[in-house]
Amino acid sequence: MSLTTLKVPELKKLAEDNAVDIEGVKSKDEIIAVLKESGIDEEFLGIVEPVKPVTDADRTIVIKMTRDNYSFRIATPTKEFTFTKKHPFAVVSPDEADWILEEEGFQIASPKEAREFYK
Repeated sequence: MSLTTLKVPELKKLAEDNAVDIEGVKSKDEIIAVLKESGIDEEFLGIVEPVKPVTDADRTIVIKMTRDNYSFRIATPTKEFTFTKKHPFAVVSPDEADWILEEEGFQIASPKEAREFYK
């Protein structure tokens, strides 16, 4: 799939689903440029499933451990997560993200950041 084959509403939805700010961006080419700068490119589209309607229950957030610990385990009310220096990323629900981000040493990560780490 290519970004250029997507329509503007689909590009806007792709940006929203991946937390890419396109406020004030008007043209299709500009939206594509901003998406690519944020790591949302053809390679990214090839490793994720096609965009589908998302409900709040389906939304996920990528969290990165920035602590100096070699590993860190954190339990949310629904699940337990283990972060390590080799695998500092986890995909979590918005509620789990809120819980984890209360702990020092964690941040929301971009798709580009996660992809570059695992290259």
